[in-house]
Amino acid sequence: MNESRVLPPFYRRLWFKGSLLFGVVLLVFLLTERIRGEYALASWKREMATKGERFDYRELTRTNVPFDLEAQREHTKASTNWSSPITGAVIDAPVSMRLLSPGFCSTVLDDDSWTNDSGKRVDWKAYEKAIQPFSNAWTIANRVVLHQSIRTQIDFKDGFETLLPQLPRLKRHVMMANRMGLADLKMGRIEAAIDSMRGVFSIVEQQKDETIAITELVRIAELAIIYRTIWCGVETRRFSSDQLAVLQGELSRINLMRDMANGLRMERAVGLVEFRKLRDGRTTLPTMLDNFGIGETQGATYSEIISNFFTRNVLGVIWKYVWLSHDELAYMQLLQHRIDQCEKTGPAWNPNEETLAKPFNKGLTLGGIPLRFYDRWRYRLTSTSLPGLEKISFKAARMQAQINLAIVACGLHRYQNEHNNYPDLLINLNPRFLSVIPIDPLDGQPLRYKRIGAKQFLLYSVGDDQKDDGGNGNLLVEPKKGQVPQPFNTVDLLWPMRTNRVVF
Repeated sequence: MNESRVLPPFYRRLWFKGSLLFGVVLLVFLLTERIRGEYALASWKREMATKGERFDYRELTRTNVPFDLEAQREHTKASTNWSSPITGAVIDAPVSMRLLSPGFCSTVLDDDSWTNDSGKRVDWKAYEKAIQPFSNAWTIANRVVLHQSIRTQIDFKDGFETLLPQLPRLKRHVMMANRMGLADLKMGRIEAAIDSMRGVFSIVEQQKDETIAITELVRIAELAIIYRTIWCGVETRRFSSDQLAVLQGELSRINLMRDMANGLRMERAVGLVEFRKLRDGRTTLPTMLDNFGIGETQGATYSEIISNFFTRNVLGVIWKYVWLSHDELAYMQLLQHRIDQCEKTGPAWNPNEETLAKPFNKGLTLGGIPLRFYDRWRYRLTSTSLPGLEKISFKAARMQAQINLAIVACGLHRYQNEHNNYPDLLINLNPRFLSVIPIDPLDGQPLRYKRIGAKQFLLYSVGDDQKDDGGNGNLLVEPKKGQVPQPFNTVDLLWPMRTNRVVF
C-alpha cells in the first residue's frame, strides 16, 4: 500500500527538473536584482554629486564654531536660578487664549486672572509676585543670548553619537521667555517683552547651524512656545508700529523649510552610515528592526512569531545580499524628494512665477505611487524609518505657516495704524508694510486674506488637510472638560484665531 503512494519515476524526474529550473531562474533573478540595484545606486549618487549634494556627514558638520565661553558659563549660572521653578511648575505658564463666543477669541491678557492647566484660577498680581525673585537672573540670561554666542552646536563623536545637553537648557530658557514675556505685556513693560522674544529668536537662529532633524524639532517647539506671547501681544494691540516692524523683521529671518532641508540632508548622511554598517556586517537587519521596535514577540500569536522568524532570518539574508542597494537608493531618493520640496517652498510668493510649490504631501510614496507588495520587502528599512522623517518635515511646514501668518498680521496692523482701515488686498502692503508676501507652505499659494469692514480681517492658512476650506474654524481636537483649545487647533489656521463653537 505504501508503494502505491510513491511517485512514478517520470513524475519524480519532472519534479526534480522543475525544482532545479525554478532554483536557477530564482538565482538569476536575485543576481540580476543585485547588479541592477548596485548600478542604479552608483549612478544616482554620481548624478546628485554633480548637482552639489553631499552624503558624508563630516562635510555637513560645522567645525570650530566660535562661541563665548564666559557667556556660556554666565548663562548656565543664571538659568540655574529659574530652571528648577519651571520644572517644578512653581511658575506656571498662562494659557494664551480663551473662547468667549462663536467666532471670537480673547487673549489671557484681557483678564485680571486666568485658569491654569490644573483648573486653578491664578491672579495676575499674584503671578507677578511669584516671578519677581527670578527677574534679575532672567535679565542676565536673556542678555547673554541676545549679545553673545553661546554653545548650541552638537558635539559629533565616532559613530555619530550626539551629545545634546544644551537642548533642554535652552528650551527651558524659551519656556521662561514665554512666562516673562506675557507678564511684561500685562504689566505694560513692552520693550522687556520684545527683548524676551528676541532672545528666543537669537537661540533659534544659532541652532539652525546644527543641521540635524532633532534640533529642527526643538526649534519648532521653541517657536511654538514663544508664539503664544507673539499672538497675545499683536492681538491686544500692545505694540507700536515701530515695535511691530521690529517683530516682523525678526520673524522674517526664520526659514524653517530651508533649515529642515539641511536637517534632512544630515539625517540622510546618518542613514547612509547605518547602511554601510549593514553592508560591512557590523550590524544586521534584525538588530536594526529591533531598534525600531519591530518584530517584538511579546503578546504575538504563534503564526505571527513564525512569520516574524521567516521575515527576519530568511528574507533578511536575501535582503542583505540582493535588496540592500535597492533599499538604500529608495531611502536616498525619497529623502531627496522631501529636501527638494522643502527648498522649493520658498519664503515669499512671486506672482510672476508660472509654477508654485506643490502641496506638502504627507504620505509615504515612491514617485507619487504607494509602495507595492514587492517594494515592501525590498524597501524594508525605508518603509520603516522614513514615515517619522515625513512627519517632522510636515511639522516644519505647519510652523512656518504660523510664522508667516504673524508676519502678515504685523503688516496689517501697521497699515491699519496709519490708514485707519485694513487693505483690500495683501499686495497693497508691499513694499512699505510688507517687503514680500509670504506663501502658505502647506499648499504653495499665497496666504488667504479677506477684509471684513474697516476694523476686522480674516487671514488664514489651509491647515493640515492642505485644502482651502474658506476659513473653516471647526476644531480639529476637542478640548478636555474645563480646558480651552490649543492655538491653531482648527481645520484652517486662522488669524485672528476663531472657532465656530462656544467653549465654556
